[in-house]
Amino acid sequence: MPTAATTFSITTCRKSTRTAHARWGYTARRGDWEAARDAAKIKSDHSADMHGRELEASILLSEHPEMVKPSYRDAGFSAPERLNLQVLGMTGYTSSGIMGFPSEATAQKGRLGFDSLISSFSGYLELFQEDSPKV
Repeated sequence: MPTAATTFSITTCRKSTRTAHARWGYTARRGDWEAARDAAKIKSDHSADMHGRELEASILLSEHPEMVKPSYRDAGFSAPERLNLQVLGMTGYTSSGIMGFPSEATAQKGRLGFDSLISSFSGYLELFQEDSPKV
């Protein structure tokens, strides 16, 4: 789950920010993605729209449209039962690498979803301020 990795990353980064040349990254948690999906009014659920999905394609259309192939308009693949995903990987279910509905993507949804992720991230930045409560 991204939550454990994010918690570890933030803890590690907080320690690292005390150095002169600290570098760190952020991975959105599942709740952050759910909030972004709600803000963008994504219709499909997180499980059905899992890779190459509507929200990912929407964010790219909003921020870097040149990176989205025109074929996204016709792309979409549903694999609701993926019981062996850990063993078979994506290729066990889809040859395109898509498990979701990028055909539903729009730049407007991308802007709304991206703004939500930025808002979620700003809360984490507060953890790095000197006067933040210690966890």
